[in-house]
Amino acid sequence: MLQVIAGIQKPVVHYKVFAGGNRPILPAFTLLGQVMRPQDVVLVGICTKHHPAMIAEDVALFETHVDKTR
Repeated sequence: MLQVIAGIQKPVVHYKVFAGGNRPILPAFTLLGQVMRPQDVVLVGICTKHHPAMIAEDVALFETHVDKTR
């Protein structure tokens, strides 16, 4: 799929990057940092029921592992 996305000229929404919780978070964010283009966005699902700080933690991880590649 990443090869297909690389050939698309328009912006892309990357979603299901954690495979419904079946993919480790840090490697997924690292991969996003390598493949996302400036015009792309990422959709990250969350469930704060048992982890209220999840949004802030995910944003911090994104900024650390994806934004640093720009």
